[in-house]
Amino acid sequence: MKGSAVDYIVSGGGARNATLMAMLAARLEPLGCELATSEQFGLPAEAKEAAAFALLAWHTWQRLPGNVPAATGARRPVILGQVTYAP
Repeated sequence: MKGSAVDYIVSGGGARNATLMAMLAARLEPLGCELATSEQFGLPAEAKEAAAFALLAWHTWQRLPGNVPAATGARRPVILGQVTYAP
């Protein structure tokens, strides 16, 4: 990336699919968009799910909402899960 903003970051199995990446690049290029993989930012493509669960756990630990009502259809932001301490 030559100092410009990245418009799309691909992660997960699709980031290793050369055909998919070429198709995305072909569609995005005319729009002036750039395509990158999460690997270019230090997150292995196969670690996406683990990173997402770690972020959700951190939100729960900090007593912060972990949902986005506009994306999930929930009525309000809520804390996801709970922390239960062993006796």
